[in-house]
Amino acid sequence: VLDYERAFSPSLALRWSTTGTITRRSHGFEWYSGIGPFKTLNEKQLVALEAIVQGKTGAVDISNYGMRGTFRQTLYKDWLTGTVTVGHFWPKNDDDPLRRKAWAVGMGVEMQF
Repeated sequence: VLDYERAFSPSLALRWSTTGTITRRSHGFEWYSGIGPFKTLNEKQLVALEAIVQGKTGAVDISNYGMRGTFRQTLYKDWLTGTVTVGHFWPKNDDDPLRRKAWAVGMGVEMQF
């Protein structure tokens, strides 16, 4: 995992994150990289926008790319947060006719210990 953040102001920053995982399935490693700004709206809210690219070593280098936006809200004190994410992804074209662009929506709750 490699993460880099650059603050432009107390409430605005740019984040770049890259990960790689060695797997037997891909006979190499699978990787992910995302970059985008995030902005703190107040003590309890944050919004982010991220451009994403995913892939694996081997015959197909890039398998997916897309954009996603995230809204994060503190739900209780400082240890319980909720997240809503909306994204749009464009899988790389290949011989599979079922692979096509798609919207994604996600919600999550996170507890900090």
